[in-house]
Amino acid sequence: MAIISVEEVFDGRSSTKNRMYERTYSRKWEIVTDSVYIGAKKVRDACPAQIGNFYHNGLATGDADYEEDKGSFCNDMRADCLGGAEGGGIAWYVTCGYAPYDATQFGSDPTLWKLRVRFGGERIDRVVYFDNNGAPIRNSATDRFEDAVTIDDSITTMTITRNILVSVFDLTLAQRLTNTINLNDWNGFTAKHCKMGIIETGDEQYDSNNQVYYYSVTFPVQLSRKPWRKDLLDQGYNQLDVAYTVGGTMKPQPILDSKGQPLSSPSALDGFGRKLEIGGDPVTLSFETYDEADWDELGLDLSLRLGV
Repeated sequence: MAIISVEEVFDGRSSTKNRMYERTYSRKWEIVTDSVYIGAKKVRDACPAQIGNFYHNGLATGDADYEEDKGSFCNDMRADCLGGAEGGGIAWYVTCGYAPYDATQFGSDPTLWKLRVRFGGERIDRVVYFDNNGAPIRNSATDRFEDAVTIDDSITTMTITRNILVSVFDLTLAQRLTNTINLNDWNGFTAKHCKMGIIETGDEQYDSNNQVYYYSVTFPVQLSRKPWRKDLLDQGYNQLDVAYTVGGTMKPQPILDSKGQPLSSPSALDGFGRKLEIGGDPVTLSFETYDEADWDELGLDLSLRLGV
């Protein structure tokens, strides 16, 4: 006994919107089985929409006609068997109703509570090589300062809290995603602009209503206006010299001072391994030093946060 087909019935759609901007929707599917002994439960389970899913119109997310409403969720399902000549007891209509989130519809299960999101910040010192107009920071003789120039700065932090059942919590999650940056765009934030801090859980908590243990899990995220990477001033004690080429590759040679002696402090380079000419603009080199990860596996949809 099996499900033969599942097709949406488009004449069953409906939607409402009230003065409180609460939206409801209705979608309907025709589900055909190969036996009259397949019951309503198996038919309901075969429906593409399930309790708790937010509304969308069934198209792929990249489709030009795709639409969604993450403020309206499937909160009821009705399965009607079609008898007689029309359905013969093997065809069903499953109608799904969508409405705004209501805790009473989902019970008191703490793992179904919305996300809590809190913003904050951390004070940091930031090394700068250029001013806010892009001009190199130098002394009045156009030389760079010997000591790194730092300024007082801050970085925005976002802490997300979510309840997860102890029985399904992934014990390797913190190991895999702590100190990673977002490989792809995530919740409206550009790829590589978010860095995950230390993922932590609270003590195990027991919910007597549902008789389950759960963790309150926190995901601390640092938000940067620029991609997370390491920028370093191009400088050193050696330079590449075309006069010292072996097998087509230039070999580094010591940079000497005006007296022909090795340098006591590093010299600025031009980004191509050569000593920077006097008055030339300093060059910074960028290094991708952070591990990247696909954060979609977290299942953190910030449009479903508390208070929305």
